[in-house]
Amino acid sequence: MKSLQLSFQNLFVKITIAILLCYLICPNFFERNLFFNEVLSLFGLLTFLSTKKIEKDNLLIYFYLLLAWTFLHAIISLFFLDNWYGYLRNLVIFYSMFTFFLGYSFHHKTTTILLSIRKFLFLLIVPFIFFPVKFLDRFSVALLFPLILISKNKKQNYLLLAIASLIYSFTYSSATLVIISLFFLSIIIFKDYKAFISFLILLTCVFVVTFIHLIPYLDISQYNYTYQNSEKSIHALMEGHFLLKIDGNTTWRLVLWKQIIVDLFPRNLLGLGFGTPLLKYFPIENYEKIPLLPYVLGAHNSFIYLFGRLGIPAIVLVFIIMKNILKDFFLYRKEYIQHSTEWIFLSFFIISIISLFNPTLESPIYASMFWFFLGLTVRTILSRKHESAL
Repeated sequence: MKSLQLSFQNLFVKITIAILLCYLICPNFFERNLFFNEVLSLFGLLTFLSTKKIEKDNLLIYFYLLLAWTFLHAIISLFFLDNWYGYLRNLVIFYSMFTFFLGYSFHHKTTTILLSIRKFLFLLIVPFIFFPVKFLDRFSVALLFPLILISKNKKQNYLLLAIASLIYSFTYSSATLVIISLFFLSIIIFKDYKAFISFLILLTCVFVVTFIHLIPYLDISQYNYTYQNSEKSIHALMEGHFLLKIDGNTTWRLVLWKQIIVDLFPRNLLGLGFGTPLLKYFPIENYEKIPLLPYVLGAHNSFIYLFGRLGIPAIVLVFIIMKNILKDFFLYRKEYIQHSTEWIFLSFFIISIISLFNPTLESPIYASMFWFFLGLTVRTILSRKHESAL
């Protein structure tokens, strides 16, 4: 009986990894046609329900608190929602979190299988870093770069990943990959945790000061915004400040962020929940979808969007989790390199950076990627702690 259960579990893990790889490589196709995000979320839920013992660790406690807070919002929102379709679309934030348990519970089997097919993935992906094809996603494929490109020399690792990300950014027209490339270069420059975190704090302070300065210029309503003249309004707004003229897409992001952070205050402190409108002014590509866009349109920064839906408690918990992961990575990097698990951290950092500039946690196209790699990362840290305790 035990051997039968083990065989079933091995098959389950292999199917999960096959689905995950397809989802990473071509998420638009496999999500829109086969609902792979929902399949992975269901697998994660079943894994969670079958878990008999929960380890006591701070990272796990923070995640369970985040899961509980999101579940609470999902329940409370049932009494305040005004759009059922919007509620169900927003619910992706909650149910996708269960893919965490796939990465966490099947950590060893997953890493063993992925490392065994490294060469196959290398041959499948690397040629198309230079020659674009339609089936490769311009963001999520980068999550596999650390797995397939890692080498023994850690400095070369980051340099190679930076170069690959930069090439991929030009091949597939993705500015986000330029940021990822700069991230790998910053790890080379700022070698310890204190130096790196100081650098991040400096960047954050520069952004916050700049954003506060730009707030008066980000009110698009003063330019007679309507759904029909949204493009004209954003161009008029861009003329209001030289920084806003640099890039139209970035300016739209700032307009969206300002609505969630400033315009929704103080309701955003505890979150607006699911099935309620979050945005009033936004770019429009399809006029038929206008009635749904206030409910489902992402803010092109998943953490800001999460703040709007779930409030400060969610953001604080996410921040604590990510800070602990970053600190552990820098403090025990040599151990992770020796155990061939460094790539897990790097992949999680990549999806986190993608989340800073794109809809991920609120979108079924990418949501499970974040939570799966978070689960892998948390289990990697716990495995290191267990070994150190022996």
